[in-house]
This record gives sequence, C-alpha cells and structure tokens, in this order.
Amino acid sequence: MEQLLLNFILHHFLNANVNSIVVLNCWSLQTQCDFSKMLNEHSLYSRFVNIETLDLSSDFEYRYLLHKRPVLGVFFDMNCNRAEQVLSILNQSRLYNGHYKWLLYDRNADLRNFKRLFDDANIGVDAELTYAILKPTLLGAFTDVNLTSFVKYDVYNNGYFLGGKLNMTVDCEVECNMKTCYIKRYLSELHMRSKYGNRDKMPDITMRVSVVVTKLPLSTPVPVLIDFLKSENNSNVDPITRFGFRILLIYKDLFGCKMRYTFRSHWGINETYGGGIGDLVSFKADFLSTPFLSTAERIKHVSPLIETGGFSSVCLFRTPRSSSIKGEAFLQPFDGTVWLVFVVLLLVVAVLLWRIFALELCNLRTHLPYKPSLLATVLLAFGSACYQGSSIVPSSAGGRMAYFSLYFATFIVYNYYTSILLSTLLGTPPKSDIKTLGQLADSALPVGLEPLPYTYVYLNASQLPDVRRFVYRKIELSKNPQKVWIPVEEGVLRVRDEPGFVFVLETSYAYPFLERNFLPHQICDLNQVNLRPDKSLFTQLHKNSSYKELTRLSAIRMLETGVFHKHRRYWVRNKLNCVPTNYLFAVGMEYTAPLFLMLVFSYLICLVILGVELLVKRF
Repeated sequence: MEQLLLNFILHHFLNANVNSIVVLNCWSLQTQCDFSKMLNEHSLYSRFVNIETLDLSSDFEYRYLLHKRPVLGVFFDMNCNRAEQVLSILNQSRLYNGHYKWLLYDRNADLRNFKRLFDDANIGVDAELTYAILKPTLLGAFTDVNLTSFVKYDVYNNGYFLGGKLNMTVDCEVECNMKTCYIKRYLSELHMRSKYGNRDKMPDITMRVSVVVTKLPLSTPVPVLIDFLKSENNSNVDPITRFGFRILLIYKDLFGCKMRYTFRSHWGINETYGGGIGDLVSFKADFLSTPFLSTAERIKHVSPLIETGGFSSVCLFRTPRSSSIKGEAFLQPFDGTVWLVFVVLLLVVAVLLWRIFALELCNLRTHLPYKPSLLATVLLAFGSACYQGSSIVPSSAGGRMAYFSLYFATFIVYNYYTSILLSTLLGTPPKSDIKTLGQLADSALPVGLEPLPYTYVYLNASQLPDVRRFVYRKIELSKNPQKVWIPVEEGVLRVRDEPGFVFVLETSYAYPFLERNFLPHQICDLNQVNLRPDKSLFTQLHKNSSYKELTRLSAIRMLETGVFHKHRRYWVRNKLNCVPTNYLFAVGMEYTAPLFLMLVFSYLICLVILGVELLVKRF
C-alpha cells in the first residue's frame, strides 16, 4: 500500500508541473528513503519534514517552506497524530495560497472531519489545494492489493472573512498499481475548464472596496456619492475616480460578488499610508476603485497587475509677450558678410551710374532736368534695393544695361529678404525658452496650482532639487501661499487671459474644460512643462491578495474586447489638439518698434540737416 501511495503522490505533482516538493509526513525512515529515491529519478527536489517532531513555536513558513521558486508543492499526511495542530498553524499563517500546491491525503476518507477542519479555514480563491482519499470499497468485494484507486477533490474558498463558503468539488479518480498511476475517469467537469474558469464567479462574498472621491465632501450621503460616480454628465469633474469606478462596476459584474464601499477623499498621505492606498496596504480593503501610480516604496506592498492609463501633471502657460525690442529679426535673413557685400555692390553701382550720367551730358548732349550728383546716384541705387523707381534713366544702351542689371539684382535680393522676414514674423508663434521645472522656478512668471491631493503629496514628499526650488520660490516666498491654490476653472481662464501666468494642473481634469474655453490659436500658443515625469497608472492589489490573478485575467478580457479603451477615451484626456491652420498671425510691438524708432530718428536727422543748411545760406 505504501508503494501505491508514493506512486500517487509522484503522479500528482508531475502532472502539476512542480519540481520542488516538501513532504510533511510521519512515515518510517525507510519509506522516506524510498520516496526520495523516486523523486530523484524524476529530477524533483525534495525535503522531508516529520510532523511529529515539528517545532510549532517558530515561524512555520520561514523554517519549513521558505523558497524562491514560483511555486512549491507540499504533501501533507492528515493521518498523523499532530496533523490537526499543524493544520491550525497553516491556517493562522495563511499558507493556503497560490504560492503553494497542496496535496492533503486522508486514508480514512473522513469528509465530515475535513469539512469541520476547513469550513472556517483561511483559504483563498487562488488556493491550489487538493484533498485526496482512498476510494471506498464495497463491503465483501474482492480487492487487489497491488491495485487501488484514489479520489481527488478540488478545494477553495472565495474568501472566508468576506462571507465565502468552503467549495469542495470532486475532480477525478486515479488508479495506481505498483509501477504507475493514471486517471481512470473524471467525476466532474472541472478538467474541461481552467482553474479560474471554474472560480470566476463569487456570489457568496462581499468585497471591501475603498473608493476615492476628490470633488465631493465625504459628508455627502452615500446614494448621492454613488450617483455622482455612476453619472456620465460633466466628464471633466473628477474623471479619474469616475473612470476607475466604472471599471470597478465591470469587475463586480464579472465576479458576480457584492461590494461594500468605504469613501476616501485622497489616495494617501504619503506613498503607503492613509487614504485609499493605506486601506489597501493594511488589508482594510480588498480593492481600490481607481488606478494609481506604482513607486519603489509601494511595490513592496502591492503588485501592479495591468496598465490602465497615464498620469500627467503639467505647468501650462501662454507665451508671454516680450518687453524687449527685437530689431535683429530684420537683419537675420542675411549674415554680416552678405550685408557687407550688398552695400559695397550698391556703392560701386552708384559710382558707375554717376560717371555714366556725366559722360552722357558731355558727349551725348543728353537733356536731363538736373545733373545727377554722386549723392543722387547713391540714393537711386538704395531706392532700387528698396523696390523704388527713379525719375532719371540713362539714355545710352550701356547705361540702360547697367541700370537694368542693378534693378534685376536688387529685385532678387529684395524678394529673398522679404520671404524670409515674413516666414520669421508670421510663421509659427515662438515658444517660451522655459522647458524644465528648474527653469520655471528661476523665472519671474507667477504660478497657481490646482488643489489636488496627489499634488500636495508630491510637492511635500519629493526631494528632487528642482521640485524643492520650485516649492520654495513659487509657494513659500509668495505673499500669501494659500492664494496660490486656486480652482481649475479660475486657473485655466487666467492662463487664457494673462499670457505668462503659469497654472499647474492634472491633464485629465483640465483639458476638457480648457478646450471649451480656449480659441484654437490660444491652444497652439500654450507651453507645457512637466511638474513630474509622465507615469502610467496601474490596477494594483496587495501582494498577498488571493484575487490578483483573477483580476488580471478579467482586465485582459476587458482590454481584448475594447470595453476598457471605450471608457478610457471618454473619461481621460491626455492630449490637446493643435492644428497649424489655427495660428493667428499678429506681429507685436517688439518687432515693429525698431521701424518706428528708425523713422523718428531719420526725421530728426533731416530736421537737423535742414536747419544747418538754412544757417549756412543765411550767413
């Protein structure tokens, strides 16, 4: 009989794809040696622990079951004298979970005693617990001592502390001889579906859910809070929490369970304490309704299951109008060498035309209203560069060819210059040079912030130099730090009406409101600086939660069917649409002021020269 049992145990763990086994037994030393030899022949690592000599005062898992493998197989003989005491320790240590594949053997086939022991056991929905018994034989029937059958039961609980009941489902009958074992017949339909295909419905439990609501006070009646979270109106109000609650309701339908809500006004006081995240970390909640960021500190306590969105906190501002004069824009089309060559060319042509006019008056007897001086031909050459005509034209063929060459060259240069100048002044509006949070902290731009819980937490907890400088210079040094925190509606409108005003916001909240109140060209004029690096939001559960794998599979199903993306597109906005044709072209005074100043100074110089001429003529 011992050999048949050993064959059965080996058959079970080989089919379970387990390569490491802990055998909790009260067998003889010879039986343990025989079984160890069988396991070694199949390359299975094993450890044998005698139940009768266990030290129950120590940490059971650390001393006997500590491992670094994905899963560990454990055999437990329920017919040992101290079996019930050890089972009580296993229950208190919450070891019936997905980290271990348990095989509990009871040769007495006492189902009533098993239910007594496990009705209130802390078994999860992810438990890999198989209860095996000897198949009862009919009284007086012939039995072959070299052939016997074992019956296996699949055992789990949807959550005892949440109201779950013990589930025992007969699985199959395994027949063993002295050499091997095989499945004789299936006794249910368990084998036709996957593990979680048989456990996807949990109608007997009431799951504890922590729900974050940031836009309504927690004193609001619960029915009003639920109606707000379910409503599709005003999608820009608390969109992340309402998006998460929508997904939570889908989980509720998929699990078929009931839920009890605990409402919180924030995600957490710090990364792992307080708020909804604190409830999840301390096991006060089984679920958090909204996705949240995964950090190095949080990952010690919770496990990210699937990415469910993005989180972006940005500083938005329109490009401030510069108060400085930008006359260099009129010189930028050509570099200094080109300007020098062009001026020299105009002077050479002016001298050439002056001599041509002089030769024509002397030799060709040309009649002109006046004799052009060198200054007149210089003005003529400069006028051609400015696309102006002339009242005098050479009469000789050579002179006219020189005149034509001058106008042709200046025509090409003029068109090239104006095209570059227009593209510079009337092209894409210039963006601000402020690209980082540190540069923003060092600037003189006023700042406002949306009063969001996670913004408070980040600014208080982050030790990055740029963040600390930003907090010190823009918040602590302000005349009234409390007035820096303003509602999103007021902040967005100030960004629109006051170029240069910076408002810190969360994109999914503010973008819908912004698009409704900004003109298209104002959206294109926005500058964006990240308050914190863009991060992904994850659906996360406690590391020891028994619902992790079931939740992950349900989330994958929502992703594959498109349900998830449908809700995400409606509730979460992470991008503003700016079409290039939306730009409104307007040249400011910083560019036109040099022209007006040039005109004023030229008239002043003209008046001075006129006065000098009058004085010379009089005296």
